[in-house]
Amino acid sequence: EADPALALITQVGLGLSLLCLLLAALTFLLCRAIRNLSTTLHLQLSICLFLAHLLFLTAIHRTEPKVLCAIIAGALHYLYLAAFTWMLLEGLHLLLAARNLTVLHSSARSRGFRALLFPVGYGLPAVVVAVAAAARPRLYGTAARCWLNTEKGFVWAFLGPVCTIISINMVCFLLTLWAVKSRLSTLSRDVSTLRDT
Repeated sequence: EADPALALITQVGLGLSLLCLLLAALTFLLCRAIRNLSTTLHLQLSICLFLAHLLFLTAIHRTEPKVLCAIIAGALHYLYLAAFTWMLLEGLHLLLAARNLTVLHSSARSRGFRALLFPVGYGLPAVVVAVAAAARPRLYGTAARCWLNTEKGFVWAFLGPVCTIISINMVCFLLTLWAVKSRLSTLSRDVSTLRDT
């Protein structure tokens, strides 16, 4: 049965999220003073989440016709995977930034990383969705909602990449902390408070 309280919380929460994501995307787009690689990553993440939430809010329960429901499910699958992929790229960017704190030639690495952003950020999720859709196209959409069917473990076409990305980001986070700690440990004793922080 549908829970009206949960439906209301979902609608209000996603509505507020849409507003905040729109404001964030406009900020990243229109404020030239803050434009850099990090804001590019945040902008793409905001766009993916905005589109995914908007589609979720407006179309998750449109189960007829079945072809449209399958397209909606595929689009949601793609957009949420793209959002996680942009989070992965942000984690890798933070790790590279932490490791390059004292490296002089970090601009060449930054250009190489920047060149891979869009092919990885949007291409990798497209490959996952294309493989999943080719393998089991009938499992996009259910009778209740337009999402991945749980039959035959098909939901792992989403959960598998997401769990992998979360694991990689946890490793990146720990390596980033280690790199920052190592860099700060080389500071003079006069700034021991800063180093400890």
